[in-house]
Amino acid sequence: MFRSIVMGVFVVLPVSLTTLYMAGLAGYFKIPLDVSTVLAAGVAIGVGVDYAVHYIFRYVDGIKMSQDHQHATRAAMRGVGKTIVFNAVVVTAGFAVLFFSLFPPHVKLGYFVAAYMFLSCIIALLVLPILFSYKGSKTKVAVS
Repeated sequence: MFRSIVMGVFVVLPVSLTTLYMAGLAGYFKIPLDVSTVLAAGVAIGVGVDYAVHYIFRYVDGIKMSQDHQHATRAAMRGVGKTIVFNAVVVTAGFAVLFFSLFPPHVKLGYFVAAYMFLSCIIALLVLPILFSYKGSKTKVAVS
């Protein structure tokens, strides 16, 4: 979509950081790797990538209009930041229904996906502006 290896890394990095953090927490709390935790990671990676794609798409539009990182970041946050947060809340709420399941693996899946969605949203909205700030300070952002 962006025809850039750097942009591909930017798409994958937030969700990768989220997955590493969640795996670290699971290891720290001695939560075993099982079907629920792996399935939660799969769902979260799919949705988490969407957060990054939406943000990057809007950021690139902002750069095309103004060539200014600050303006593009503000435009992206105003344009899709709220949407990303809303999406994270809705997906989290949808999976939170599983908290009340009588089947323990479903409860665990609900907790993991909810935690992933919350964390993925936060990391995407924090890490991507930092990445673009760094990239912009080194070279101009590629806008094809």
